[in-house]
Amino acid sequence: MVSPYRKPLSIVAGGSVKDQRPPTMLAGGPQQLDALVLLDRVETGEVTATRLDLVDSMAALVPHTSGLSSLPRPLHRLARLIADCGGAIRLRYSEAAEVDLATVIARCAKRTLPWSDVVDDMQDDRAQAPSGAMVRAEYTDAIEAGGDLTVFAGDRLLRLSPVAATVWRLCAIATTPDAIAPKLGLAPDIVREVASELIDRDLLRYAARVEPDRSGPTPPLPPC
Repeated sequence: MVSPYRKPLSIVAGGSVKDQRPPTMLAGGPQQLDALVLLDRVETGEVTATRLDLVDSMAALVPHTSGLSSLPRPLHRLARLIADCGGAIRLRYSEAAEVDLATVIARCAKRTLPWSDVVDDMQDDRAQAPSGAMVRAEYTDAIEAGGDLTVFAGDRLLRLSPVAATVWRLCAIATTPDAIAPKLGLAPDIVREVASELIDRDLLRYAARVEPDRSGPTPPLPPC
């Protein structure tokens, strides 16, 4: 459903000044969104329309959003929206007069786009973290769709390869490439390379070991 949101729609009603309107003013209340069309204007060329899969739809849409990371479970919201529309449509055109939008939408068959939640199973076990251990960095949301894991961290949408996704999942607890490698049947050097890339992309971090406090209670000060 299209409901009111703190960032309203910007509409050019005349001249160059934009009129800010909430969705409720356009149709009298929440409306069902039937299609999501991403406009891509080019200098020359024929009109083309392509129905995108779920993650490609997200990748095309996220750069045009603002405040997405401030919403709870933003990828879940986007996934439900895009799946309900059967996938976003990327429309390439040069002149608006050449586009019959209703025909474009009708000709692009909707796709069934299943997706699933990724449970946040992070565990704070830094007191037992081995030397050189890695753990997931903070992230906002994650989903699985089409066999791929997609993570939203900060304002970035990151689609992980199968090996990178497995390494990321296994780092819900502090662990090392040497411990992960046998589980994947890979050489430790390959896992280190994948983990290094995930660290560079701020999806993993080194786990700072937290030593337990063995000092006991602070003794009382002697009387004056």
